[in-house]
Amino acid sequence: MFNFILPGSEIPEWFSQQRGDSSIKIDLPLEVWNDNQWMGIALCCIFVRDDASRAEELVFRAVYGLSNFKGRNPRGFMRGIWTFSPDEPVMKDHIFIRYFSRDEMYRNLWTTDWLDQECGELELSFVRGSCLHSVKVKKCGVRLVYERDLEDMEQIQELHSSQCCENFEDIQQHPADDGSIGNSSLIK
Repeated sequence: MFNFILPGSEIPEWFSQQRGDSSIKIDLPLEVWNDNQWMGIALCCIFVRDDASRAEELVFRAVYGLSNFKGRNPRGFMRGIWTFSPDEPVMKDHIFIRYFSRDEMYRNLWTTDWLDQECGELELSFVRGSCLHSVKVKKCGVRLVYERDLEDMEQIQELHSSQCCENFEDIQQHPADDGSIGNSSLIK
């Protein structure tokens, strides 16, 4: 898993599913868990923070819906919090990008009662946390990531580093081991 935040007001076209809102729901191919080429899910959002005088949180969650129960038994598999401190003002549009590996999703999803179920949809949302007062999510996007997409991601990374940063270390990627809490890493 990795996260990063950088200035931007548009979701990259690479994110095949996009919505002008704080949540997005996509249908999952029923065979996705058996597809060896499937690597995970990338999600992103465009957000702005109106007040940099206090600590704030950007909270996201992901929920699976069971196709054979028509959404009556959703199961959350991820929740994360991105914290901004007052000394990290984000007063213009920024893009938040996070990647979840297949293994991480699988580890957090499957329990004994889910082994025989089919996951038909995935809903990703950026929700209001207890400290969320001035962070506004404008739009979000998601992409199922397959092995062939890794080349595209490397090209995007190279293009970004050559266009906006003299040194790739200027982009602070933030790894998180458990997906629960991340501290902010951002480029202004």
